[in-house]
Amino acid sequence: PESIEIIVEMGDDDMVYADTLCTITCKVLPDGASQEVEWKNMNKSKAVRLDDGTVEVRNGNEATFKATSVANPDVTATVTLQVRSFIKPERFLDSIQVSSDEIVAQDIRAYDSTAGYDTYLLGSVVKYLFEDLVIDSESWMLKEGAFNRPGKVTEEGNAFNLKYITVHDVGGTGDAAANARYCNNPGGREVSWHYTVGNDGIYQQIPDDEMGWHAGDGTWDPMVWYDSGILAPEGDDTPAVIEWNKVTNKYQINGQDTLVSAPVDGNGNMYTNAKLPYTGINNYVDMDKSSSTYRHYMIGKTYYNSTYNTISNRGGNLCSIGIESTVNKGSNIFLTWEKLAKLIGRKLLVSYNLLPRDVKQHNTFSGKNCPQTMRQSNRWETFMEYVENEYYVSLKYSFFEFEFISDSPYLSSNGMIAKLPDEATEVTYKVRMYSTRDQIDVTREYTVTLPSKSVMKNYK
Repeated sequence: PESIEIIVEMGDDDMVYADTLCTITCKVLPDGASQEVEWKNMNKSKAVRLDDGTVEVRNGNEATFKATSVANPDVTATVTLQVRSFIKPERFLDSIQVSSDEIVAQDIRAYDSTAGYDTYLLGSVVKYLFEDLVIDSESWMLKEGAFNRPGKVTEEGNAFNLKYITVHDVGGTGDAAANARYCNNPGGREVSWHYTVGNDGIYQQIPDDEMGWHAGDGTWDPMVWYDSGILAPEGDDTPAVIEWNKVTNKYQINGQDTLVSAPVDGNGNMYTNAKLPYTGINNYVDMDKSSSTYRHYMIGKTYYNSTYNTISNRGGNLCSIGIESTVNKGSNIFLTWEKLAKLIGRKLLVSYNLLPRDVKQHNTFSGKNCPQTMRQSNRWETFMEYVENEYYVSLKYSFFEFEFISDSPYLSSNGMIAKLPDEATEVTYKVRMYSTRDQIDVTREYTVTLPSKSVMKNYK
């Protein structure tokens, strides 16, 4: 061997994106020399070369690979690739568009402190809110020492330990400012939460590292995790779907009884008619290699909530940030949910190293039908799509700006539907994302058909 020529096969781009592949092979010269080489990934945290020559992207920046002749270790060659840890912007923009049959234009029953009222949801054409995240952390922050601001540590010595975000909808009328103001003077009721979100803005009532009284699971009860006795599949650290064996009273994973039992009454009897919360029993995979339960599913402490006849999770007050989303006449409820998704995805998940799967309903911790309007309209999964997109933007596209461009009277500048047409109408708009730092500027044009206003009897 005299030298090594490294061959990089890429598409039309001069950079490697997380959703695309390139191939790195080599040719040892001169012709006839042994082609056997050893490859070395010089910085595995960025990207690795697999045995078939393809590159697996792990992070951004530059990735360097070195090939060394087995016949003559003095003959080497290196190549450095520009690597993007995010998917190609065009593909991301395509992925967050709302198709014509996905448009949210739906009659619903909204629930506030009254008996509720009939209204409608009117969504957006992109699963992302084109607004800046603005949080008012001064106007309605509870004073330190206030009776409903319990602080970081309980009287029993149990410290606040953030693991979840808990989503509520407000049981009262009024906008976000009015409900944030109520949190400051709740008439002696031991209630408090961290943020209130509405069309009028986002207001903070409690610092993120302090507990509030919002989840109904017992503030002073510490979070305890129990070994399920079941190993997670290799390479998979996602929580399991927990079922309940009402014969043995054991929680189950993949049809197999765990070591953990569901709660029983004072006489040791099972709550055979009880329900499980919508988002399930909280659990995680232990990734501590020094632990005897390494790679075991760990199941959180549960209890029976007699008010709602539900097997519920502990840790709502002591381990989660509580957010109230307003439900009031005259407001755009879907816009409130999009602002809520932006608060969670752009700030809270990233700031505290949480994942979208850590976003829970109030129902998770007490069995209460809350957030009721979102649950009753079957829009929890829709809401979570917005959370995941906001989270991905914050994680991967933090240096990008986004712009929604349309001259249609039916669309607002934030990407939401402003009004419905008299007849089903096709509208066109553009979405731009650009980054000076990354030298990327992409604009895509899309077309979607809006339904006529006749699809909703409550539409005004």
